[in-house]
Amino acid sequence: MKKCKVILVLLSFVLISGGFTKVVFADDVIRVGYINYNGFIEKDKNKKFDGYGVKYLNEISKYTGWRYEYVYDTWTNCLEKLKTGEIDLICTSQYTEERDKLYKFSKYPIGYELSILYVSKDNKNIYYDDKEAFNGMRVGMIDGSFQNKLFEKYAKENSFTYDAVMYKSDSEVTKALNKGEVDAIAVGNLSWHDDLKVVAKFGVDPFYFITSEKNNAIMKNIDLAIDKIKIDNPYFESELYRKYDSISIIESVDSVEQKFNWSLFFEEYIFIITIILFIIVALVVRLWEINRRKVIKARHYDTLTDSYNLNYLEEEGPKILKKYGIDGYYFIKFDISRFKSINHYYGVNIGDDVLKKIASEGRKKTKDGEIFARISEDNFIVLAKLGEDLSDLSEFLKGLEGIKFGVNLGLQLKFKAGLYKVEDKDEPISIMIDKASMAHRSIKGNHKLNYAIYNDKIEKKVLLESKIEVEMESALQNKEFQVYLQPKVDLSTLKILGAEALIRWVKKDGTIVYPNQFIPIFETNGFIEKIDLFVLEEVCKYLCCRKENRESLCSIAINQSRQLLTNPNYINLIFEILDKYEIDSSLIEIEITETLYIENKDILLKAIEKLHERGIKLSIDDFGSGYSSLNLITEIPADILKIDRAFLVYSEESEVKNKVIKKVVQLAHELDMKVVCEGVETSKQEEFLCDIGCDMAQGYLYSKPIQIPEFESLILL
Repeated sequence: MKKCKVILVLLSFVLISGGFTKVVFADDVIRVGYINYNGFIEKDKNKKFDGYGVKYLNEISKYTGWRYEYVYDTWTNCLEKLKTGEIDLICTSQYTEERDKLYKFSKYPIGYELSILYVSKDNKNIYYDDKEAFNGMRVGMIDGSFQNKLFEKYAKENSFTYDAVMYKSDSEVTKALNKGEVDAIAVGNLSWHDDLKVVAKFGVDPFYFITSEKNNAIMKNIDLAIDKIKIDNPYFESELYRKYDSISIIESVDSVEQKFNWSLFFEEYIFIITIILFIIVALVVRLWEINRRKVIKARHYDTLTDSYNLNYLEEEGPKILKKYGIDGYYFIKFDISRFKSINHYYGVNIGDDVLKKIASEGRKKTKDGEIFARISEDNFIVLAKLGEDLSDLSEFLKGLEGIKFGVNLGLQLKFKAGLYKVEDKDEPISIMIDKASMAHRSIKGNHKLNYAIYNDKIEKKVLLESKIEVEMESALQNKEFQVYLQPKVDLSTLKILGAEALIRWVKKDGTIVYPNQFIPIFETNGFIEKIDLFVLEEVCKYLCCRKENRESLCSIAINQSRQLLTNPNYINLIFEILDKYEIDSSLIEIEITETLYIENKDILLKAIEKLHERGIKLSIDDFGSGYSSLNLITEIPADILKIDRAFLVYSEESEVKNKVIKKVVQLAHELDMKVVCEGVETSKQEEFLCDIGCDMAQGYLYSKPIQIPEFESLILL
């Protein structure tokens, strides 16, 4: 019974003492491996060991009675010595599955370490969280360090690569950075470096005591000692943290069971709060920078093509002219001929793709000291240096015309350019661009020229054209456009058998605007389509009126522009007007030019086929006005050939010209075509045409273009 009482007393003592049992004797010396972490384990000025780790171990020794021998080495060597038994304990190991297989870890972490990427303080090329700059860096690391794999994972998650360079210790890797052997170092904050710049933080992880698998007794005593410390002195770690503030300690949940204290909270968690605030500030700065770049891009770049815009050109143009001088510099304004047709007939998306391809190719062709910019729709401006013969401009435009697209547009891209040669670097950029635009506009509708250089005459011409454009819509609404008819005469009877419809612009005050003044402008801006359809409808109204009055009808020829013929809906528009007025299709003759056929061969052949199916005749207009080819007569399935008046000029004195006209007439007849000769002004010309078998004639010998009431009177004669 006495024996039982003794045992109970002993058990009570054990329970009262918190269950702590020493397995290692008090006079044992624990060999502690350490590396040069400032403020953790280091010698003070009196050559005594001090630091966060030392104080923690000393607190443990109050419960274990241990004494310590500190063994300095590299991290890799410390791990190896722990495994072989040359040392007993390491204080600063993060947990990994590999290490868990080789070593025993303490039950509780004794602190938290932040993983940091440092660069030298004077490095101006790499900034915080600048992951683009991280790509391709040489990064110094401590061999065997936990941070190595952590940084590898961080790099993969953020899509950059780096070259790892291993060193034995923190001091070696720091020296390598200072010497420029590496661009950055990836280490933990236990080796805090005030003299370096932090550019990334890639992890916050706890660190533990570790021993070898064979030293289970040591780890058991450490765990029991820490249990006792947390009970006896719950603020121990917090007090250590306040003393050694370079070490990041996070208090255990078990030690926060007391009344909440705000002051203590901030003291305990100040480092984490600082990191969170730092991250928030970094995010704000990052977002500000992203927004700043967006603002700059919106101000200086065209959103569709990613080319520079007018703002950039106006800001940077003067700087370029100041830096490089004005010699040889031009402002070049160019656009795509008939781009509105591409948008209208193929859709805006196709049009946008065309603009993107052109902008991309244009940027490739510009050199240093030059600017390529899109200013609106299909309008581009280039500030470039050109040679005296401007051959590089021609090459530039040809290069753009050769661009291949993913969709068959059915037409060849053509470009028109206006140039202004810089004469005064202080002249406002906007004025110089306006002058280039005037030169560009002066050749709109001119199929022979693809560029023009600004001069005073061009400015006057452009102002007149602008006035025409301003008035054209209202003129159509106010019926200022009128259809005139010029008779066609049968040369065998000299009687009128048809006419050609022509457009005239007669203003309310009687002022006449001549076709050669407004037709090229309308062809450029697309208004010609409305005029073409207006003429067709007026002709159909006239024929319908005669039909209702039971009067004789004659065929009337109508000119059609390239814009309307390339419209995929063109045929339907023609048929709708004919059906509206119930006009016999054989009374309508559509005139096209050789040039129009050459530029749009495939589209035109399909249109001609549909027109013939409906019974509408087709004539080749102005044959001989350009570089005519007899092969064209055999290619185009036309019904009528109209010989241009240019053939008849001086024909009375030129036997050669007479022979050419005769052969053309013969060839046309052999191909079952009727022949009309335009511009007949003399009886001698008429007699010659009768002799060679020409079918019809048209010209001032018979009548100039006249209004419909006058034409009516002429038919009755």
